[in-house]
Amino acid sequence: MKRLEALEVPFEMCIASAHRTPERLVEWLDGAPGRGVRVIIAGAGAAAHLPGVVASKTVLPVIGVPFNASPIGGTDALFSIVQMPPGIPVATVGIDSAENAVVLALHILGIADADIAEKIKAYRAAWQDKIADHNAKLYEAYPNARPDTDGSASVKAAASTEVPPADAPPAPPHTGRSLDHLRRINAERPDIEIIEQAAEVLRGGGIVALPTDTVYGVAADATNAEAVAKLAEIKGRPASKIIPVLVESDQILRDLLDPFPDEVESLLRKHWPGPLTVVAPKSADVLCAVTTEETIGLRMPDNMVALGVISMLDRPLATTSANLSGATPATTADEVVRLFGKKVDLVLDAGPTSGTGVSTVLSVAERPYQILREGVLTRVALAEILGEALA
Repeated sequence: MKRLEALEVPFEMCIASAHRTPERLVEWLDGAPGRGVRVIIAGAGAAAHLPGVVASKTVLPVIGVPFNASPIGGTDALFSIVQMPPGIPVATVGIDSAENAVVLALHILGIADADIAEKIKAYRAAWQDKIADHNAKLYEAYPNARPDTDGSASVKAAASTEVPPADAPPAPPHTGRSLDHLRRINAERPDIEIIEQAAEVLRGGGIVALPTDTVYGVAADATNAEAVAKLAEIKGRPASKIIPVLVESDQILRDLLDPFPDEVESLLRKHWPGPLTVVAPKSADVLCAVTTEETIGLRMPDNMVALGVISMLDRPLATTSANLSGATPATTADEVVRLFGKKVDLVLDAGPTSGTGVSTVLSVAERPYQILREGVLTRVALAEILGEALA
C-alpha cells in the first residue's frame, strides 16, 4: 500500500477470508473489472488458500504473497500458493515480499500504460542511485578497494610497501555499515533501511529507543536474556520487575499465550493496536528472560515505526518507557538521548509522540479482570466490552 501511494498508483484493498467470508470475496471480485481493477495481489499465511481461490474466480492476473504467519516461517504459505493446479496460475513472490508483488503488478500494467512504465523506470533508477551512494561510502572508507579505471581490480593495498609499526594498535573492526546513534525516520512511512538497521542492532543484543503511540520506549529482543538484563540495568529497574512485551501480530500473541476468553478477544479487536497492555497467563517456558512469573504483559502499539521494527525483527520486543525508573517518560528522541546517552545503541527519532499518557494495564489472568494501571484507555471504555467481568 505504501509503495503504491509513493508511486501515486491508484488501488483499492479488501480484507477477506477464503473460508470465513467467501461471499464477501466473491462480491468484491465480481465487480472488480468494472471498477478498473487490472491486477490483483492476494496475501495470505498458513494454509494460504486465498490467492488460489481468487485466481479461480477471475481471469485477471493474480500475484500471491505468502505471509510468515505460522511456526514454520511461512513455508507452508509459500508451497500452498506456488503449487497451484494446472489452469489456475498464481504468480508467487517470496515470503513477505509484498514490495516485489507491487513491482511485478506494475510491470504487468506498464505493458499497456506508458505512465506506469515510466514510474517503474524511475523506481529502478532510485535503486541505482542508492547503490551508487553505497559505493561512494565504501570507497571513502576503503580507497584501496576502488576498481582501476580500466575495470581491473585494484591491488594497491596488497602491493603497498608501507608496514605499520610493530606497536601500532590494531584497526577497529568494520561492520560494513555506519551505525549512527540517532536516526531520523518518517513516522508514517518509515524508511526500510532504518528499520532493518534497528532490527540488526536488536538481533546483536543491543538496545533501541523508539516511539510508540504514547511515549518513547527503550527496547530489547525479548528472547535474549542478556539484552533484557541490560535493558533493566540502564533503566535502573529491578531485574525481578516484569517488562512489558510489544507484539505486531495476532500470531505472535497465539504463540505466547493460552486462548483468551471471548470478551477479551473482543476487547483486543477494538483497542489493538492501541494504548492497552494486557497481563495474561503465558505459555510455559516462553520469554523467561522477561518474566519468571506465570503471567506476561503484552501490547500492540499503534505506531508504524514500532510495528515495523517488531515485524522486521520477527521476535517480540521487551519494551519499557524511556525514563529512569519512577520518572516521567520521554516524549521526544532528544529527551531519550539526554537521559541515556550512549547506553542506548540506536535512537529512532520520529518526532514527538502524543504524550497523552501511558497505556492502560489490564490483568485478565483471572475473573473479575483487574485494572492495574489506568492510562489513556479509561475504565468506562473497558467496561463497555467487559461489563460485569471487570472488577
